[in-house]
Amino acid sequence: MRSESRRDALPERIRVTAREREVLGWVAVGKSDWAIGRLLAISGKTVNFHVENAKRKLGVATRVQAVVVALRTGIIG
Repeated sequence: MRSESRRDALPERIRVTAREREVLGWVAVGKSDWAIGRLLAISGKTVNFHVENAKRKLGVATRVQAVVVALRTGIIG
């Protein structure tokens, strides 16, 4: 059995941009890429770009996983 938790397995400091953090916050409340784009005055494709970058940086495969890791690590509140 491993004693290392998921939080311990993450890098000391995950560096996401302010826009990635903002987008993840909206994803966390259930907004679609289109809706987030309207709120931030950017395209849905650009929103998806930021989500995909955040997922890569967080080392996860899904949006839900990205939100969970972001919440656990304090990236989003």
